[in-house]
Amino acid sequence: MKKKFGDLGDFEIKEDQIEMIEGVTSKFKDKSDDEIFVEIINLNEQMAQDLSFEEYEAIFEQLDEIRHLLSEDQLEKLDRILRELGR
Repeated sequence: MKKKFGDLGDFEIKEDQIEMIEGVTSKFKDKSDDEIFVEIINLNEQMAQDLSFEEYEAIFEQLDEIRHLLSEDQLEKLDRILRELGR
């Protein structure tokens, strides 16, 4: 399935990726920001163990690349997370 998202341009979304996003959405839809924050910290710890240094750093580079697409509220939340992760 090909999608176009403004500044991101065209890219292909695979069915398994859509299913994963839907699963994450349903898992977190009733959680507070603080609960999601704790989940992100736990996920970060797992990624740091499972990924190579280059793969792990690439995730943070991608976050920097999408900053201009985020609202002020989203930027504040991202900055809070990054501060807690020591980034």
